[in-house]
Amino acid sequence: MPRCAIRLSHEPGSTTIHTDDGAEHHAQIVIDASGARTPFVRRVHSRPTAFQTAYGLLLDAPGHGFDPARMVLMDFRPVSDAAKEPPSFLYVLPLSGGRLFIEETSLARRPAMSMDLLRARLEVRLESLGLAWSTRLGQEHCSIAMGLGLPAPVQSLVPFGASAGMVHPASGYLISHVLRKAGPVAESILNGLDSGGVDAALAAGNAALWPRAHRRVWEIYGFGLEALVGMNASETNRFFDSFFQLSPDDWSGFLGGKLAPSRLGAVMTNLFRGLPPSVRWHLVRTGLLAGVAPLARSVLQPGVR
Repeated sequence: MPRCAIRLSHEPGSTTIHTDDGAEHHAQIVIDASGARTPFVRRVHSRPTAFQTAYGLLLDAPGHGFDPARMVLMDFRPVSDAAKEPPSFLYVLPLSGGRLFIEETSLARRPAMSMDLLRARLEVRLESLGLAWSTRLGQEHCSIAMGLGLPAPVQSLVPFGASAGMVHPASGYLISHVLRKAGPVAESILNGLDSGGVDAALAAGNAALWPRAHRRVWEIYGFGLEALVGMNASETNRFFDSFFQLSPDDWSGFLGGKLAPSRLGAVMTNLFRGLPPSVRWHLVRTGLLAGVAPLARSVLQPGVR
């Protein structure tokens, strides 16, 4: 039966992992992929955590009416005139055999939107879509911590996944980022062990995880998070109306965290120019309140390359 690590003892050349059953395990390199609540990762800064929450259902719904070759990504139309605040949106993923995964999602709120409200909104959507009496095969409850501070570049372990702040601050996406980074980080650790031992491996793994350019990009995405958590439903709708006017490469690159720093700046500038004045002013206020301190702390840390 898997046990939980409760304490790490770092020594030159190795780490001792103490688990909740009293056992001790020894390793040269610890990779912490235990999630956003890990107590073992040092961060360059912290901000109040925001949350993406979602309630979803897997339905047996033959004749559901959705195109089986297309997914509904973000339908921000409110479920009723009385349910506009706070904003949430619909995901719809048609599957084979007449099955349908349908989900009501709160993109980013602080504090988190309640699961009860998301469930109630999804039930209203199902009624309006004629799917309320579909057979329910399963349900999903999802809560994703967003906007964690990036890990300090010098660590006695290598964080990875949510524990490393790899959840996209403005979209909540993680898997594509993890898959892109897994190979380079693993190779850096192995090369470091071969060339200089444990200290070299730790330094190489952390440098490959978050080089300076990637830290800068991620802090800019963090600004996007701060803007989103403060938007009301009307502002959110207007923002995404303009956002999806960008080219597919630009908006998908933004959501997936794949844009280079120079391209990200150009995309955000183009987006800002196309926004209604009220939403522009909201972004300006967010920038004045958030400031540049998180970005500066992240990219000016010793050890960041």
